[in-house]
Amino acid sequence: MNLIPLLINLIATAVATEPAIPASIAKIVTDLAASVSAIFASGVTQKPDAVTVLAALSGVVAALKANTTISPATLNLINSIDKAIGEALQADASAQKLIDPTALKQEAAV
Repeated sequence: MNLIPLLINLIATAVATEPAIPASIAKIVTDLAASVSAIFASGVTQKPDAVTVLAALSGVVAALKANTTISPATLNLINSIDKAIGEALQADASAQKLIDPTALKQEAAV
């Protein structure tokens, strides 16, 4: 789950440096970043489900992408974050599937 704080910090940085982002969305990002940071800093052993946090981030990213006044540089960052979230969700979905023994193959000797 180390990817999640990184993505949240990237989104928070984009929001902080982009004046075109509405205050309501900036507040959601700030609150989400503070909450997740507090959870990770608290030392709790049972952290929130990664898919839940990534889904929340995905919603924030969708709201940010809908803003047509965001600068191209910030939009590129947001698109990269969106891609990372999508890939993380896809990797999690793949990891949840059972292993198919017929798909296993022997690796070549090194």
